[in-house]
Amino acid sequence: MTGKSVYKIGCIMETKNHDRKELIQKFRTEGILDAALRVIARRGLEKATMEQVAEEAGISKATIYLYFKNKDALYFQCVVDRFDVIMEEMRHSVEGVKDPIKKVETLIETQLRAMEAQKDFFRVFLTEKMSIFLDQSTEFGQEFARRHKDYSGLLSGAIEEAMDKKLLRRTDPQRAFYLLFSMVRGMAMFKIFCGDESPLSTESGLILDVFFNGLRSKEKVNQT
Repeated sequence: MTGKSVYKIGCIMETKNHDRKELIQKFRTEGILDAALRVIARRGLEKATMEQVAEEAGISKATIYLYFKNKDALYFQCVVDRFDVIMEEMRHSVEGVKDPIKKVETLIETQLRAMEAQKDFFRVFLTEKMSIFLDQSTEFGQEFARRHKDYSGLLSGAIEEAMDKKLLRRTDPQRAFYLLFSMVRGMAMFKIFCGDESPLSTESGLILDVFFNGLRSKEKVNQT
């Protein structure tokens, strides 16, 4: 066996070992995040502890600290992990959808179903420690802002497309997006604070009707 062959085999083995380590780390990290999601959803962020997450994941607390330096870092990763999953579902849901109105409807319906599937966790997200996501002077804030920009671009792009096709009246698509975003968030908050246990996804019709058509009575319009 030549020196070149030995070197090539060594490189291949090193690559395989590196890939194996990455796979193990990914598996371990996902296990910790899944455990953290369950603990935070049950107990809330303030009452959840790293010890409880470790027990839920079946590992030592020291192992968690190999991947996450503190509870805020773990919580942040839980949020962006859920966010990334929802964004992927939203993008996939509108593949091949040509009608921009249908695209907006499908995106909102997909988002609401995804939030409903993780409703206990999103209850925590909407009511506890939002400051770590809003402060853009921090790494957390900057990372979340990038994801929010992707989310807003997906919806505002569909809204602008509907305006271009004269299906919606012309206005600033970013402002229109934030109106729609506020309606989704507001409905989620209503469910939390008013104790309404009906699925969030059942409210998509009301949200979209008010966004597209407003609240003015159709009977009143017909009379004028």
